[in-house]
Amino acid sequence: MLEKLESLVKEAQKAADIIRNHRGLIRAISHVDCDGVCRAAIIVRALAKKRKLFHFSFAKYLDDATINGLVEEVKQGRWKLLVFTDLGSGAASGLAPILEYAKVIIADHHMPATKDGSEAKEEVDLRRAEIDRATY
Repeated sequence: MLEKLESLVKEAQKAADIIRNHRGLIRAISHVDCDGVCRAAIIVRALAKKRKLFHFSFAKYLDDATINGLVEEVKQGRWKLLVFTDLGSGAASGLAPILEYAKVIIADHHMPATKDGSEAKEEVDLRRAEIDRATY
C-alpha cells in the first residue's frame, strides 16, 4: 500500500512542478458537483497563492463540443496549460488533440480511460494508483 501512495505522491509532485514552472495563463476546469466544487476551491486557492494567472470554469462533463472548443482555443495559443479537476480521466483520449499545443494535467478519481495514462500528459488519479478511495 505504501508503494501505491508513494507513486501517487510522485505523480502529484510532477503535476505541481508543471504548474509551478508554468509562465502564462492557465485554464482550469472542474466538475460541477459537490466534490468538484471542493476541488475547484483547492486549485483556485493554490493558483492564486502562487500568483498564477488563470481562467476558471465549471463543466458538467467533457462532451465533444466542450473538448472541440478547448482544442480551438489551444490552437489559437490562448492556453498552454490546462488543469482538469474531478473530471477528465474518462475523456483522456478525447483530450489528445490538445496535447499537440498545450500541457494537460488531470486530477481526478473517476475511471481512467487507459490503465497506463499514456493519453494524458500528467494524470493524478487514485484509481490509476489502484487505491480504492472508499477504503482509505
